[in-house]
Amino acid sequence: MKNLIRFIINNVHWLLLLLLLFLSSLALVKNNSYQGSKYLTIENEIVGSFYSTSDNLTSYIHLRSENEDLTERMIELEEQILRLNDLLKSQEDSLAHTSLTANYEEYQNSFEFITARVINSNLRGVNNILTLNKGSKSGVLANMGVVSSKGLVGIVMSTSENYSLVIPILNPKFRMSCKLKHSSYTGSMSWDGKSFKYANLEELPRHAEFLVGDTIVTSGYSAIFPEGLVVGYILEAKKQRDDNFNSLKISLSSDFTSLNQVLLLKSRHREEQFTLETGGLKQ
Repeated sequence: MKNLIRFIINNVHWLLLLLLLFLSSLALVKNNSYQGSKYLTIENEIVGSFYSTSDNLTSYIHLRSENEDLTERMIELEEQILRLNDLLKSQEDSLAHTSLTANYEEYQNSFEFITARVINSNLRGVNNILTLNKGSKSGVLANMGVVSSKGLVGIVMSTSENYSLVIPILNPKFRMSCKLKHSSYTGSMSWDGKSFKYANLEELPRHAEFLVGDTIVTSGYSAIFPEGLVVGYILEAKKQRDDNFNSLKISLSSDFTSLNQVLLLKSRHREEQFTLETGGLKQ
């Protein structure tokens, strides 16, 4: 209160001046119709401008609120899309599992199946590697076999919690014992680093009978793959340096340029076989 009184005393001359200006303006408006109309016009413009500014400000505030609501709604929609995508992928995986396992029903008593997707296919050179979207958390282990709906793909090389690396047939380090489908004669299959469509089956006994187009399958001489998985088809034959053996050019059954869904094979008796074989070697 003291401050207010002090302010009035210190500024009394300015306050009196403002009061006199107000009274003179009021008298001028009342006694002069022209000045009154001008005053009202100015007053209306000022008031109108004030209301317009106020309306714009209110609209801006409402717009900000609407934008916040829209942003929240967009976030909700994005979350719904992500959930739907996850559901769709889950359904695709389920359908792929059903479709893939249908091709290998005869092996279900001896092998467990895990469905996975190829998420990276590094096929640019010689030492090719595939990356799958399943890892140890899904039960994937090193040295598990990998097949497509059409046949052999490769072997799991290593795993992390959520991913795994596969060494495919299209890698010089890959070697597999294979045989003619309708006989017991075996050979060693490998890739020569040239075409993604072909591999070679070497050391096949010279006296083994076969025709171009015959099917080459896995021999079953390991705990990784069962006997009889399709690998490819005989394209042509040629003699090796040793006349006792044939070398066959194989057209691979799996199309590595369009691999998507694959099936991982885990032998139910894998540990037992490995333990027995390891123990036998130590004796």
